[in-house]
Amino acid sequence: MARNSRKKTFAADQCSAFEEAANPHAWLLSAEGLHSQACTLWANRREQGILTQYDGKGQLLMKWDITSKANFLLCAFAIENIIKGYLIFENPDNVRDGQLSPAIKSHKLTSLADSAQTLPKPRHNKLVLKAFEAGNEIWMRYPCGGDANDLEPQPNLTPELWERYIWVMQRYISGLEKLLGRGWKGPHGWYGRFTFDHAS
Repeated sequence: MARNSRKKTFAADQCSAFEEAANPHAWLLSAEGLHSQACTLWANRREQGILTQYDGKGQLLMKWDITSKANFLLCAFAIENIIKGYLIFENPDNVRDGQLSPAIKSHKLTSLADSAQTLPKPRHNKLVLKAFEAGNEIWMRYPCGGDANDLEPQPNLTPELWERYIWVMQRYISGLEKLLGRGWKGPHGWYGRFTFDHAS
């Protein structure tokens, strides 16, 4: 057990390479890619199939859009990645010594957001984060809950929640772009300043 708990050590060039790979702009790009895929799935595949569950007596229990679970997962990952971009921007030590800090390895979106000082706090923020956090560790990733006490059916991704998610993500993306325009220096000396041109 003790062997697994030891902190890994990496050479200076490895730490520098990791810092470049894990800089906040990389997290923004990852979040935008996931967000883009969620938008494509929502626009092009939604309402093309319905999953229906019945009980043993033939009574209807639940209906889901066939894309609902995948969209939940993409949205949750997009939110998680962009919040972690803010946390790394604010505290470069989160990528010090060639590894991610335990402080940002969590999947708890509300806790991560509460830790980010520069993250925009739009009015739908908490509602959206709680909705996507609920299944971020278990039911979005697996076909079941974590144990027999976790048998709640997965929810549907409603148009109302989708619109709130879009609104929050747009603010998160534009906020991190503005911060990255100031430049970011990592703990091992890597530096980047980024500008963003959006097609009108």
